[in-house]
Amino acid sequence: MAGQLAKQRGARVIGIAPRDGKCKFVTHELDFDACLSHLSPSLSADLAAVCQAGIDVYFENVGGEVFEAVLPLFNQAARMTICDLIARYGDEDGGVHRRAAQRTYLRDRFFDQALGSRLANRDCN
Repeated sequence: MAGQLAKQRGARVIGIAPRDGKCKFVTHELDFDACLSHLSPSLSADLAAVCQAGIDVYFENVGGEVFEAVLPLFNQAARMTICDLIARYGDEDGGVHRRAAQRTYLRDRFFDQALGSRLANRDCN
């Protein structure tokens, strides 16, 4: 639904689905601009190819490899809505401390990957 709302407002929308059949539905019926399989061994490269200008808005519902592929493509001032991180449900704690783990995971990944590389390239004099 998030992609459909974004599309109605004129955004370029990329869907992520497991298989070709669902991707065809997403592109042909929902009119998304592209759809990629999260099962693809080259998801990061596939996403980079269809998002050459980077990513400005992202709706996160899965986490895991999808999140890992999206994060390096964030443009400066990009926005992310986090609905869930279902890829983390099988963690050792059985999901009991899922929210705390999500916050820690996002903070660490964001600062390490997104900000870390930007801060490392800044002149701090």
